[in-house]
Amino acid sequence: MITDICLLDAIKKYNTNILALQEIRWPNEGSMKKEDKTIFYSGRKDGKHENGVDFIVSDDTLPQVKDFTAVNDRLCYIRIAGRIFDIIIINAYAPTEEKEENLKNDFYDDLDNILDTTMNSCIKILIEKLSDRDVLKEYICKTQQELQKTNEKIEESENVERIWDRIRIVVVDSADNCLGIKEKEKRKEWFIDRFSAEKRFTVLQHLKTEKHIKSVNRIDKSKKSQQLLEFNPPTKKC
Repeated sequence: MITDICLLDAIKKYNTNILALQEIRWPNEGSMKKEDKTIFYSGRKDGKHENGVDFIVSDDTLPQVKDFTAVNDRLCYIRIAGRIFDIIIINAYAPTEEKEENLKNDFYDDLDNILDTTMNSCIKILIEKLSDRDVLKEYICKTQQELQKTNEKIEESENVERIWDRIRIVVVDSADNCLGIKEKEKRKEWFIDRFSAEKRFTVLQHLKTEKHIKSVNRIDKSKKSQQLLEFNPPTKKC
């Protein structure tokens, strides 16, 4: 049904306890055991090998799985026992922009229904596949809405620089909200991580002290050598 060996090897490599997959193209719904993993899948009911979503759960996490619900070939969710609150993970395979409006409306109606009907006391995590077009469309709509709000607030007395500054803020904020913020790479620390600040200070002081002692010893040796060269022993008179 799937390249099981390659997939399971990849899961073992990254030590993944729960994996959500989309577009697996498995028909119907159910669960199956494969080595030390259990696969919960949800596909089309007419037997066609299209779309399909699933969860692959390791044996370590399987005892915490309370329930699996297969909604359709684009939606399924799993409920996992947590220490304080249960966790509901929703696997959503969204239709692309070129799909029919009825299909897209039905998908988001089903998704809203899951979010509304599942327990509010649970932590809900949505895993959704969005195409680049969907993200771009969201960004454009968000920017247009915020620019319209900003335009209403602009006063005639404001100068051009201030207006452009408002526009710049709107564009940047919309991009951050829709596309996300890219984190800067952290610089590696120049010293070994296991040393605390106090230990580093102690080590540096020790190195300075040791260097000073060696320097003093060199000076002492140099003085003694000079004294030996300058020393003239008394001569005995015959």
